[in-house]
Amino acid sequence: MLRVLLLLILGISMVAQADIYKCAEKGQVHFQDKPCLSQSEKVEIKLHQPSKDDIDQQKQRTAAYKEDARIQEILTLKKKNIALQRQIDDLAVENKAKYEALQQQTYDVGNGMVATRDPTVLENMRVVLQQHLQEIKHLQQEIENNKNHIQTLSAQR
Repeated sequence: MLRVLLLLILGISMVAQADIYKCAEKGQVHFQDKPCLSQSEKVEIKLHQPSKDDIDQQKQRTAAYKEDARIQEILTLKKKNIALQRQIDDLAVENKAKYEALQQQTYDVGNGMVATRDPTVLENMRVVLQQHLQEIKHLQQEIENNKNHIQTLSAQR
């Protein structure tokens, strides 16, 4: 066990002291741990341990950035929901016009029943209504997903 620990420490210290070379070959610059065949330059890497104040400031900046991103995401989702609701409203108007155009090709036979001479009209009315309901359901589900995500983001405060 002691041997393994010594080898591990020795290996880490060797890695920490490894040299890095900047190589320029065929117009390309790359870095490697051994000198290049042509034009290599040893790169000095200076490690700097930041002060506690520097670390605290960075933590504050990171927290502020995350908070701004969270707020921005909430606002974006709310704007998407407004746009989705507009789509729902537009679809309602559009589908109402389609349905009414088809309805003009029917006549009332009483007791809330309609008939038509064109057998495809009633099927087309059903399809228009069914497609409308599917589109609305999809958009409402997207709005609901966004609302749930907004609640999750709001709870992270």
